[in-house]
Amino acid sequence: MRQPDPVLRRNRRKEKMPTYEFVCKKCKKEFTLVLRLKEYEKGGFSCPKCKSKEVEQKISVFQTKTSKKS
Repeated sequence: MRQPDPVLRRNRRKEKMPTYEFVCKKCKKEFTLVLRLKEYEKGGFSCPKCKSKEVEQKISVFQTKTSKKS
């Protein structure tokens, strides 16, 4: 079984932040980043495998929690 990224594990313990999924257009590696909104807005993400800046965000599912009862 693949081990989660250490950055991903560390950030999950500290605070709840959005998870963004990307795929590298150059080497086709898929990777996940946990970012604050300000970090995401800055952009400039690079592939952890080949360091290419040619990455594309994947559309992924999400879950939300509300205080309202259904």
